[in-house]
Amino acid sequence: MNILTFDVAEWFQLPENPTKEDDWLTYEPRLEANAERVLRILDETDTKAIFFVTDWVARHHPETVGMIAEKYEVGLFIEKRQVVENKDFTSFKNEIKSLVKRLEDIGGRKIRYAHTNEFAKSGCNAEILKVLNECGIEAVNDVICRNFRLMPYLLLKKKIKNNDNILLNIALRDFDVSQPMLRELPMSCKIKYYIGLQEAEHKLRKLLKDFQFEDDLKLYANCTRVL
Repeated sequence: MNILTFDVAEWFQLPENPTKEDDWLTYEPRLEANAERVLRILDETDTKAIFFVTDWVARHHPETVGMIAEKYEVGLFIEKRQVVENKDFTSFKNEIKSLVKRLEDIGGRKIRYAHTNEFAKSGCNAEILKVLNECGIEAVNDVICRNFRLMPYLLLKKKIKNNDNILLNIALRDFDVSQPMLRELPMSCKIKYYIGLQEAEHKLRKLLKDFQFEDDLKLYANCTRVL
């Protein structure tokens, strides 16, 4: 069985974006349309998925989160900022508890999932996992990659077919072909974030036709092969 997850973040919420968070509201909002596009594809293909929401999105786009939570599991997307900027684990715990409560209030259900790609870099794995457990999180996966757009479909299909328990993680912005380009990004990041946008939706539809995905809690927690 395989797991499909989506990162619920605005198109400009990239780690390399030098713009301060206080200025993000000056950007064009595109999250709702991006979410609706993906939800439509999942509905048409009767596909299960888990959606991971950033703190900023939970605070500024609760209506979009609520739309997702009507049918799909919602979890925490723990960002590098939350791990690095908090000077002690009390602050980190308070921020995570606040996010969990906000998401539970929005969706009307218990939040059980979390993911981050920053655990290994933080050097604080055990402490972070302890905080998440205390906040009611039951399943965490911390090896998240974003190769979906850049990987040729035949190679992606082969990897999924030849491995058990694949976790495929995709950002909502990966299907937004008309999103603005952040000019401040270095060329390496422009390649990373903008190549393959045109083909992404077609690739996802082919994938959902060829494979089934589950939203099983234990399977998610134990997935070690991530695409």
